[in-house]
Amino acid sequence: MSPPWRLAGALLARLEQPVVMQDGQPFTGGALFEAAGELASELRRREAQRAGCVVQRAATVGVFLAACESAGCEAVLLRELPTESQPAPLTLDCLLDDRLIPQEPSPGAAPPPSSGWEGGFHVVIPTSGSTGRPKMARHGLERLLSRIRPPRGADRAAGEPPRWLMTYHPASFAGLQVLLTGWMTGGVVLASRELTAAALLRQWREQGATHVSATPTFWRAWLLARAAVLAGGAPDFPPLRGLTLGGERCDQFLLDRLAEAAPQARMVQIYASTEAGALLAVDDGRAGFPAAWLEREGEGGVWLRVRDGLLETASPRQMTGYVSGEAPPVSEDGWLRTGDRVEISGDRVLFLGREDGVLNVGGAKVDPERVEAVLLSLAGVAEARVYGLPSAMTGQLTAVEVVPLPGVDEEGLRREILGVARSRLAPHEVPRVIDFVERVAVTGTGKKQRGR
Repeated sequence: MSPPWRLAGALLARLEQPVVMQDGQPFTGGALFEAAGELASELRRREAQRAGCVVQRAATVGVFLAACESAGCEAVLLRELPTESQPAPLTLDCLLDDRLIPQEPSPGAAPPPSSGWEGGFHVVIPTSGSTGRPKMARHGLERLLSRIRPPRGADRAAGEPPRWLMTYHPASFAGLQVLLTGWMTGGVVLASRELTAAALLRQWREQGATHVSATPTFWRAWLLARAAVLAGGAPDFPPLRGLTLGGERCDQFLLDRLAEAAPQARMVQIYASTEAGALLAVDDGRAGFPAAWLEREGEGGVWLRVRDGLLETASPRQMTGYVSGEAPPVSEDGWLRTGDRVEISGDRVLFLGREDGVLNVGGAKVDPERVEAVLLSLAGVAEARVYGLPSAMTGQLTAVEVVPLPGVDEEGLRREILGVARSRLAPHEVPRVIDFVERVAVTGTGKKQRGR
């Protein structure tokens, strides 16, 4: 296997340099290149047009994608091994496990419409699945690479490669963006199969991450852990050069706390999704994005607009379509409906939450992010996750998981939560169930799980 393949060429350029540090083990570009060459030969022997891989490791994703690009077949990333009861979302010519060992073909869905696919290398990525079964979105490589930029500013001046902490599942759009950014710009991706906040924070300290891209949920966990570290007299976390947030609604309070905790880092809010691709980056320290960006062509040919309170986009970076059979969420005039609820407030467009995340309590709508914002304003609350609890009477009840700050009296905090909620929220928004937990439930992409 030899260039002109983009991914293999990037590996070949770093034969003896680590590209991925997987569970503490370094994988050089040469090692990944060699493994990709062997797999590409096997895919050609099988005449595979569509190969799937159940991945748990970033190193596996690197080998799999480089091999599929070389073999000219579609690469399908999966987070779980298909079974009789949970078949693959589409048919596969070849199914590999995380060790890149071929598995017996598993039942798959009938091939859906091509969505413009004429064969060749594309990447199929599952959506986050935070509100239901993941869909499968197809992307071309150029679309995935279009927002990746070479090192600049502090990164260039540092004279050492960025060390990106992988906080997302590698078979997710966000995880793939982190992997490709490190891979294509000379950085090292620090990856672990254990994606709990505690494990990731330990890895950050032990392996000296310089860049972290994560959800607001992760960053609140870091602020809590950092406070405990400093209170115990231990050294602070290694300083960051880059800090990015994405995947969930982010409020000004969190941005201000992060700017105070990591003043040396360039803080960027990323707006991207599996369907829309990478759309925009905001680094002015304010929540949301400038309203002036609406209804005009932005960087890379991206257009944005608001219709009926939802953000829509027309972008050359968006998916070519779902391959799992669903109709793409496109308006009559061809704009992609992102499903993100927004409001225009002064000179900013602010995110409110997901359209499909709204709860229905007795016919009344409950915005989980709005309730969470009220609870997170309380001094004793470190994190909160609002979700719908099934109810025979009302369809759903508003329920919440709360992570209290250390030493806080839980019964006193429960009374405070109910008092503030009753004074600032509508009756159907007030949590009927309050559970105190050590950590909130999240998906493999680091987002809060909206189901029970």
